[in-house]
Amino acid sequence: MTNFDINYNVCEPTVCSDDIRIRILNYQDCVEYGDNITISWTIDNNDKFPMSNNILWSFNNETFSNTVITENNEEPYYGFIDAPLTQGLLYFKIKSNINGTFYESSVCTINISNNCGANTNIIPVKICNCISNSNPFNNLWIEEKGFPIIIDETVGIYTIYFDYNNNCYYIDNECYSNKQLVNDDPNKTILNFNDSIISFNYFDCDDCCKSNNCYMKDFDSGINTNNGDVYFLEVGETNCITVQHKSYYSNKSIRIIVSNSDTGEILYNSGYTTDANWIKTDISVNNIINITVTVITNLDEIIKWRCMVNCCD
Repeated sequence: MTNFDINYNVCEPTVCSDDIRIRILNYQDCVEYGDNITISWTIDNNDKFPMSNNILWSFNNETFSNTVITENNEEPYYGFIDAPLTQGLLYFKIKSNINGTFYESSVCTINISNNCGANTNIIPVKICNCISNSNPFNNLWIEEKGFPIIIDETVGIYTIYFDYNNNCYYIDNECYSNKQLVNDDPNKTILNFNDSIISFNYFDCDDCCKSNNCYMKDFDSGINTNNGDVYFLEVGETNCITVQHKSYYSNKSIRIIVSNSDTGEILYNSGYTTDANWIKTDISVNNIINITVTVITNLDEIIKWRCMVNCCD
């Protein structure tokens, strides 16, 4: 790590009138060639959604010519970098645009080496109690290296919920405290984050379970300036779907329209709303095969929104 204070904040313009700061939570000090690097951070003293939120990095210099967008849109944020295939020093910082002002973290460094000298730890995984789980692994472990473990000195380990092989699992503080060195125990199923197909971005077990039980779509705009994004979904065998949506900006509106793709019948029209809390509506889709979801925003505004479609509870 560099000699900079990890909590140091830079903003543009140079003189800032607020206390917003970017706080890097954790990252690996040494990473071997080609391995996955996980970096996580929070933005303290901020109640606005970042218009951009990126990792800037470069190798063996401080040009910061590479950009990685955050993997998620809820704190704590995290992103992944593939380590270079040669030895050297990787420099990185976080840069976020909040309400038109850019904020930066301090610069940190990661040693890229062919031998970091660290033993491989594995972490036990807990199973979510999902009705939809199908033959989940009862002795599942995952390699710590590369996995997006997010540590905050004030709360400890953030619980991570994930999907693997259509089953839901999670890692919490207790799991992390029981990590151990990898061994050849044939009774353990060990996942490698770089090789395994794992889906993140679940709020909790219920969110993951519901997604597996009857998941159709989770629309996330990124930063959206298009008027009329259209999505086509197959309903399946359910007779009822739940539509949830929200705007991340309390003064900018979105409108959600759900219609029968085959007949054009309007099933749901939210009207224009600026609600930053989830708006949840159940819609009858009896005998309907396909639906169309249209998200309408003001073309002249930068809008951040999210919309989820699932089966009803």
